[in-house]
Amino acid sequence: NWKLSASRKRPSDRQTPQMDKQWMEQYNKLIEFREEKGHSSVSSYCHKDRALARWVMHQRVRNRRGVLRPARKQLLDKIGFVWNLDNADSAASLHKRKWEEMFGHLLEYKDMHGDVNVDPNYRDLGKWLQSQQDAARRGRLDAPRTRRLKQVGVTWEKNR
Repeated sequence: NWKLSASRKRPSDRQTPQMDKQWMEQYNKLIEFREEKGHSSVSSYCHKDRALARWVMHQRVRNRRGVLRPARKQLLDKIGFVWNLDNADSAASLHKRKWEEMFGHLLEYKDMHGDVNVDPNYRDLGKWLQSQQDAARRGRLDAPRTRRLKQVGVTWEKNR
């Protein structure tokens, strides 16, 4: 009986073909979720697929306990999996991560094109940059973000 409770405390990451298949099914669902929502932080409170939310939580637990297979961790890292949530302010943490991701895309765009004059219709980056510029014009963009955007050449003038 004590062995049963001990096994509950330490989730295993056994390697059976059926478990591998189930893991990949959930992983693919997570990829679909990320493509739809733009992040991989599935919440059981606001998502219709509670099984996916439980699976995500189990991956965090397995990783924290050191029993998540390295190959699985690499797959999750590859899609920007959030390993540690700030439970006090997970929405703000997610927002910050998304902002940093988009700023990184802006830097990539600048490297490729030599400027930050992104067309508002250019993928998600154009819409994001336009929203940052609008927020800055209204005085709603915080100082550190304003400074970083200015440093890479972003202006607040309306695009013509």
